[in-house]
Amino acid sequence: MAVRFSFFLALTTFLVTGCVPSQYMGISTRGPVSQQETALLDVGRVLSPMTKGNCTDLATDLAIKCEFMPLNALAMASATGSKHAQLELGKRFEDGRGVELDLEKAEKLYKRASQTTGGAMSTCVWNEHTKTCTPIIIDLPYDHGLAEATERLTQLRMTLAHAEPTQATD
Repeated sequence: MAVRFSFFLALTTFLVTGCVPSQYMGISTRGPVSQQETALLDVGRVLSPMTKGNCTDLATDLAIKCEFMPLNALAMASATGSKHAQLELGKRFEDGRGVELDLEKAEKLYKRASQTTGGAMSTCVWNEHTKTCTPIIIDLPYDHGLAEATERLTQLRMTLAHAEPTQATD
């Protein structure tokens, strides 16, 4: 259900804002996809009936594991609030897998993936003809934070705390 919710959240974001983000965390959401990523995605598509997927392959509408997702699709899913995509992208930044190693970005993504979101959201719909904005309230289902993201966030923060140089006192 969370997988479908992320897709509809992405679609809602597109319809409400009229645009799709071109970048997220410095990653293009529009491609291109490398041959290696395409091969990995194909593996994910083959395995999807046998594994519990937590990301949606928008080309086939299959639920596949996030680790099989191309970087640009993962960035798009993360930008639209997919907790599992945020967790996987955080792992990639922490490991430097397909992206430059960046522990600060990993920390931000783990934090986002660990937080519960949802509930009432207010926005407005612009009417070009009347030049007015009509407020609307959307009641979104709650999307609970991921325990693995919380664990990774705690571990990463401990690692960062030990890695910081200590200041010498005179």
